[in-house]
Amino acid sequence: MNNLSIEEVMNLLGSVKNEPLYKHTHFKIGGPADWFFIAQTPDDLSVARIVARSRGMAMFIIGAGSNLLVSDEGLRGLVIKLGGAFTSLEEDADSGLMKVGAAVRLPDLARAFKDRNASGLEWAFGVPGTVGGAIFMNAGTDLGEMKDVIEKVIVEGRGGTVCETNATACGFGYRRSRFQHTGEFILSAIVRLGNSPFREDMARTALEHRKNTQPLQLPNCGSVFANPQNDFAARLIEEAGLKGHTIGGAQISTMHANFIVNLGNAKAQDVKALIDLAKMEVKNKFGIELRSEVRMLGKF
Repeated sequence: MNNLSIEEVMNLLGSVKNEPLYKHTHFKIGGPADWFFIAQTPDDLSVARIVARSRGMAMFIIGAGSNLLVSDEGLRGLVIKLGGAFTSLEEDADSGLMKVGAAVRLPDLARAFKDRNASGLEWAFGVPGTVGGAIFMNAGTDLGEMKDVIEKVIVEGRGGTVCETNATACGFGYRRSRFQHTGEFILSAIVRLGNSPFREDMARTALEHRKNTQPLQLPNCGSVFANPQNDFAARLIEEAGLKGHTIGGAQISTMHANFIVNLGNAKAQDVKALIDLAKMEVKNKFGIELRSEVRMLGKF
């Protein structure tokens, strides 16, 4: 294989050249990936990693792209999206545990809890993204967080070794996990069904709250900033006079100031400029440093 060109190797892998990444992000923003590959199995992922490493290529793994901002120039290297086996969900009825692939949509997992009359993910109805991304960010609302149902996370380390990590070793915090810093790839997770009955009222309230307060009709990546302690990023941004502020095709939402929306022709640089502006104005006015939840990939 070392005698083959990169293009020949990538074609053998089944990857696509110059795939537009705006097709794979909720923002509908992003330039092309040099190479784009959908890994259907853990073996596919391992092979892709070996190929990328042997050819000195950068490698990126993406999920649903719900909190992702890809640069307008795209990404140099290999972009991998998880599919196939990574979308599986297997229950062990005796133990009350479920093995869930990293590419399972979070609302689908929430519905699986509902179907089994189990509490724990009522807050996740309507929340975009995948299980892998939710673990990576420790996604949640004021009703609960991903860490509340995690028993173990199965990851592939930088050296290709697959191991299980107990929830207590995942470094979960408010919109944080150790996986944001270790370079480990989340493959799947073991989640525990709640012991209490599913709360239909709580799920309905969570879903209605999203519909009534968030700009779901326009492309966006969800909450842009983590809430500071004892405050709300949306309040601070609005008080700084930025609600509705527009740069290029991107706008700080008139409906919720902690959302940035794509009005139709936004560039990644437009979004980045709004993020930087919000951080600067809030810092100047309130002395508070906002922390972005948006995962930025590429050159900015």
